[in-house]
Amino acid sequence: MISKSVYVVDDAQAARDIISMALKKTCHVKSFPSAEAAIDAMSSAPPDLVLLDIGLPGISGIEALVQIKRFYPDMIVIMMSAYDDEKIVVYAMSLGAYDYLVKPLQMVVLIEIVQKALWTTTE
Repeated sequence: MISKSVYVVDDAQAARDIISMALKKTCHVKSFPSAEAAIDAMSSAPPDLVLLDIGLPGISGIEALVQIKRFYPDMIVIMMSAYDDEKIVVYAMSLGAYDYLVKPLQMVVLIEIVQKALWTTTE
């Protein structure tokens, strides 16, 4: 039985579709093109984990991380970016990100990290 929920937040439809397809066997997945849409949805149905792109239209993934952690301090948030910038990685982790993945994502690695995050931090 699928009991964990994941929000995928990325402005690229193709990325949202690929990630959603990779995770749908083990999680309920909802995808959003903006951080604002995902944060709005959290008020009625907070997920167990958020996959959050850094480069988003509107508020950035970093700004969204700050807002999510303010209202949901225990929320698991995994950041994603096309840029492997050590300063941003360190900053995101200091703000409470669980992990940081660099695009293009390797689905096997993504699934492993999501599974580990969901089943080791929420038991």
